[in-house]
Amino acid sequence: MIDSGTQVVVRSSCVAEMREVALPLFREHHAELDAARGLPLDIDWSAFEAAEKRRDLVCRVAWVARKMVGYSVASFVRNLYCRSQLLLVAHALFVTEGARKLGVGRDLMDELHDVADAASAQLVWHAKPDTAAARVLERRCGAARELCFYEV
Repeated sequence: MIDSGTQVVVRSSCVAEMREVALPLFREHHAELDAARGLPLDIDWSAFEAAEKRRDLVCRVAWVARKMVGYSVASFVRNLYCRSQLLLVAHALFVTEGARKLGVGRDLMDELHDVADAASAQLVWHAKPDTAAARVLERRCGAARELCFYEV
């Protein structure tokens, strides 16, 4: 468990760092969400790199005491039915179990909200229904943001 008085630092990241440093967190996230359903962890690094090259990728990492404890990944896309509408689609947000009561998830969410606002984009979240994440999103997301649920 991480001491609650420890400072959380959230900053921008890149594909190289995500690949090198965040991969253990990707694996932990996968183990919590998809491994039980038999889905393999199959990261499409070429898609990450292409999105980064187009400047459409938004990666944020959270550090506490020189340890990465969370990440978020989002990408900008145009609405296929209304190309003037820019969306920032949040693909993933994960915080390690020991850091979940420190506000890390809130800080990562705030970063994505700020990025979307700066780009005049609509932020799109995905969460399983009836989960803590869904409840947080319902409380935090204003009318200008979209909340999407998916079934497992």
